[in-house]
Amino acid sequence: MCRLRSMQTQSMGDRIRAVRQGRSLSQAQVAHEIGVDSSTVYRWEANRSKPRRADLKRLAALLGAGVEWLSTGEGTGPDHAAA
Repeated sequence: MCRLRSMQTQSMGDRIRAVRQGRSLSQAQVAHEIGVDSSTVYRWEANRSKPRRADLKRLAALLGAGVEWLSTGEGTGPDHAAA
């Protein structure tokens, strides 16, 4: 089974964490780059909250993934997963 397909069944937080780790970024680095607190990134990855639309767009750009893919697992996934 393709890695991208298996990520469709994961939660949004799982996808965020997997791509962040795949890019060797810490939660603090992601938070700094998109202008949120590192505890916010933790809550997203733990599925305790979801990013606001503006934060989701910045997160998608940073991680190289589509907004829809981060949200639902469908659409344009991270460029490293296509390899």
